[in-house]
Amino acid sequence: MTDAPTSFPPLIVGTDAAAVRRVFRGPLILTSVMACLVAAVAVAVGVGVASSSDDVVLGFVLGLVVLLWSAYFVWMLVYLVRAVERRASIGRALTLDHDGMEWAIPEGSIVVPWPLITAVSSRTRSRYRILTYRLADGVTAETPGVRSDLSRKHVRLITRRGLQIGSAGIDVSIDTIVAATAAFTQGRLVPR
Repeated sequence: MTDAPTSFPPLIVGTDAAAVRRVFRGPLILTSVMACLVAAVAVAVGVGVASSSDDVVLGFVLGLVVLLWSAYFVWMLVYLVRAVERRASIGRALTLDHDGMEWAIPEGSIVVPWPLITAVSSRTRSRYRILTYRLADGVTAETPGVRSDLSRKHVRLITRRGLQIGSAGIDVSIDTIVAATAAFTQGRLVPR
């Protein structure tokens, strides 16, 4: 054996578009059903109130209020579909190498060197594991070693909340990402 450092190839974590759509299938169906159900309730309320009383305007107003609620659910559905498609189309979500990590999110990308990452934590939500990489205080897009095309708002949010990747919708297991993180940082960053 030699004392030469072992060279690891970069780990590229891609987005599994089918898995992303599968994860969001439940919320999409629920939002679609609610939009249709609320629209049907709007019509029923409008017709029911208008036919049971002499006040047609009251029936129209109540039906319109419930119909606006339906419009809100339609807006939520469109927003959710756009978010799912943006997330599914990222392609390469994360790249880990000897220098650091490159994250791609729908808003842009950020490259962070390993010395600026202070900790890694792991948690479980539902049946999915989520890794959170904590950045050093005061990291901005202008910090030496950091490259980003994200807005200042997004960089501040990342600095405050950390960079998160979940096991849902990626083509590499979380355990592989944890092992690569530990290998590239010589064991300094291990999830707690």
